[in-house]
Amino acid sequence: MGTLTLTFYPNDRKQSKRNNKTPIYVRLRKDRIKSEGRTDWALSPAERAKWNSTLERVELKESKTNDYLNRIEDKFNEFKILNAHNLNKYDTKFIRDYILGRDPSKKKSISISEFIDDYYKTNMASSTRYSEGTKKNYRKAIGHLKRFLTHEKLLRTPISGIDYRLANRFSNYLMNDIPSLNKKGMSEVSACGIVKKFRTILNQAVDEGLIESNPFSKIKLSYRSPEKPKLTFEQFKKFVRTDSLSNTELQYVHLFIFMSLTGTAFLDCQELTLKNLEQTHDGIKLIYKRNKTGHTSQQFLTNTAVTLIELFDKRPDVQTSKYLVPQVSNQHFNRALKVIGAKLGIPFNLTTH
Repeated sequence: MGTLTLTFYPNDRKQSKRNNKTPIYVRLRKDRIKSEGRTDWALSPAERAKWNSTLERVELKESKTNDYLNRIEDKFNEFKILNAHNLNKYDTKFIRDYILGRDPSKKKSISISEFIDDYYKTNMASSTRYSEGTKKNYRKAIGHLKRFLTHEKLLRTPISGIDYRLANRFSNYLMNDIPSLNKKGMSEVSACGIVKKFRTILNQAVDEGLIESNPFSKIKLSYRSPEKPKLTFEQFKKFVRTDSLSNTELQYVHLFIFMSLTGTAFLDCQELTLKNLEQTHDGIKLIYKRNKTGHTSQQFLTNTAVTLIELFDKRPDVQTSKYLVPQVSNQHFNRALKVIGAKLGIPFNLTTH
């Protein structure tokens, strides 16, 4: 029996384009056979710069990354000690899954519902690899599949029973109206986003030998959204020059114009503070990090945008808050825009999007 070894390493090829974090992988070797796997931990750019490839740790005091890796290594060493006399019974994949908390003893009798719940709990719930928005989207996708299984009386179906027929039925379920459930079918693009998540989830079931192939990889849906209508310059001018709206409606119009001139998404705009403004010789610069992509946006503000900020600052609710713009709910904003758009003769429904 060969020596069993454990190695940690940052996988730079898997660096996130959204937050620039680098995931940590494990590599186990025994008898010239190796197995690798991604941990639930990722290094920030600062931590990656401090990674010591010899020590396989971050050279920072009180590093949570090191604490996490130490726990995995402790579990690995414990496994070696407890199984010293029969280590040849276990292959590297089994040991990898065991130390990463993936419960390699699972049997194919585990239900689809149990598997997807366990996948989320093990791989996503406390992972630093995913943003809260991504986790929320996965929870929604899992909820859709569990409601489908309940509706079809398939909740106890074992993971080994998932096949193309079931996956295709689920795909159609997503896009169909079901009056008895008070359910409206979603668009093909939205359904595609959910199917893609189960391609990822079920790939692990394939890796664990619970199913032979991923049936969701055979579901082909369009991921291209139909082009949304856009305001022309002439239509936009109606917002800037309007004098036929109430004071309340004008407040929404001013916020809409500011978002249009800066290109800020609704959530990004609502989170702007004085810290996002920088006075330069060339004018006032707006600097902020986009919630959706994590990218930093920088731009000089137009005179109109600066005037609007000054206008917002005269409002009592803005004066007593830390934010640059009035705080409104997206739902109320969209409702108001539909009314305003109708009054100004815009031939389609306006939204903050």
